[in-house]
Amino acid sequence: MKVSVNEVWDDTLAFLRAERALVVPVALGTIYLASVIAISASLMLAPTVRGLPIILASAWGIIGQFALIDLVLKPQRSVREALGKGARTLPPAILVYVMIGALLMLLSLPLIFAIMQAGYTAENMPAVMADQVQMMKLAEALPSWASVYLLAFFAVCCFVFIRLILWKPAITIGGRPIDALKQSWALTHGRFWSLFGLVLLAGLVTQLVDWAITTAFGAVFLIVGRAIESAIVAQLVPALIAALVATAFQTVITVFVARYYQRATY
Repeated sequence: MKVSVNEVWDDTLAFLRAERALVVPVALGTIYLASVIAISASLMLAPTVRGLPIILASAWGIIGQFALIDLVLKPQRSVREALGKGARTLPPAILVYVMIGALLMLLSLPLIFAIMQAGYTAENMPAVMADQVQMMKLAEALPSWASVYLLAFFAVCCFVFIRLILWKPAITIGGRPIDALKQSWALTHGRFWSLFGLVLLAGLVTQLVDWAITTAFGAVFLIVGRAIESAIVAQLVPALIAALVATAFQTVITVFVARYYQRATY
């Protein structure tokens, strides 16, 4: 069935307006709460103990996404039933994440090899990635083929992401990882550019809003943090505001893919 991306987008906005009293609390209580816990753990806990709360928070956020999808596909569900469905969908979803992660790791092996040949290790890479000057030095140290491969790698990742964008509603209904991936690939056939354009536009708008908000609030709370001699305040509050913007984006995209899947299959 041919699906109009514009019609699905209009349908998504209509659903969000009509069901905001249901969608907003679920999104805040799952996706945003997970972000709050993960950010707080990263800033306040020692590296040796922050791993578990971040993993648990991530799992809760994923459950929230599946709960939203279930509420879209089956509006007669209660929030409790949708959360239960999300929890039951989590194990096969983790398997999908592992498979996709393994594929990306396999594809990135040539880049990892080139980086190691340039003298960089896993220990110093986080510091390099956080420093733009160091990143430029790394790019200059890599062989020319690595730059071409990196562009191809990003292009492949982008293509795969769009073609598999419907796997979450597919696995919510079917529950089988491989079947969900196959169904998403089939349903997005011939719709790559329209879906890519929509996701790109939504992502750019979100980034602009995020930049504007975090820049303004970041400066304010940096001053406040220095005044009360608390580095946590200067870092935590802007991060939580940025997470709220990210939650809104994630919620809209989650509802969109559920509505797209619904139109394509029902």
